[in-house]
Amino acid sequence: MFYVVTLSMSQTSIHHIYLKVGLIALILLWMLQLWHWYTSQERVTVYAASTNATTYKSASSTDYGIIWVALSTRIWIAFQDWLGQSRSASFYKEIASVWETPEEKKAIRSEMISKNMLIMQEYLNLSRTNIKTLLDSSSDRKSTLEWFISQLEMRYTNSALSLQSLEKQKAATLVYLWEVEAKIEAVKVDMETNFSQAQASNTLDNVDEYFSLRWEYTQAFTDIVFINQFIKQHAFLNNYNKWILDTLINNKDAIINQSYVVIPDSWDQYLRPLELIFDEAEIKK
Repeated sequence: MFYVVTLSMSQTSIHHIYLKVGLIALILLWMLQLWHWYTSQERVTVYAASTNATTYKSASSTDYGIIWVALSTRIWIAFQDWLGQSRSASFYKEIASVWETPEEKKAIRSEMISKNMLIMQEYLNLSRTNIKTLLDSSSDRKSTLEWFISQLEMRYTNSALSLQSLEKQKAATLVYLWEVEAKIEAVKVDMETNFSQAQASNTLDNVDEYFSLRWEYTQAFTDIVFINQFIKQHAFLNNYNKWILDTLINNKDAIINQSYVVIPDSWDQYLRPLELIFDEAEIKK
């Protein structure tokens, strides 16, 4: 009985110690939190006094179109920074030579396919945008239209640079392809000679070299197929979006103000004298 009472008292003492330690820890944690909050408030107050009131609009601002444009543009810039490329440059570095090692061959092919697919997907998604719906849903038509034009221009430029790079890559790959083809024909001659002379060892070496060259030829030919396909896609989208850009840029004010022109039965017979319609060349003068 005495043993049980002693054990119970010992447990009670331990519980008191745990309780005291817990209370002290909570007090210290509360004090640290209070200090952190106090110092943070000082920094926020100083920063807000110097910048927020003079730089940023109120959070209750209704200019959602401007906010959307800013966010969209920032996301695209961050995406390009992630790719490690300049906003005015192609998405992948220009390839001056074909390759020297199998590793370089694989890396060049991987870069060419993945980066061009990325460019084409982004470009295609933007080209599919319903411009009228985009503008109608925006509270700032001017900023939204200018953002869309800038995005289309940037992709048009990147696509044009990619076309130049692909054409150079195609030319270099074709030269390599012709060189491999010439080597294959030479090996076939050697193989025929060694076979007719019953040179088994040399004939087997010729066979191995022939298979190796055929594999290189197949890879280079496959690269040419991919390059040609990307060239077609870039050319198609740029030709299509060139007319879209011309229309948007030359009629930007009318689109922003939601104006329109009714083409009469007389067509431009009286529209031109009244200076209601112009050719692009006349405007550029």
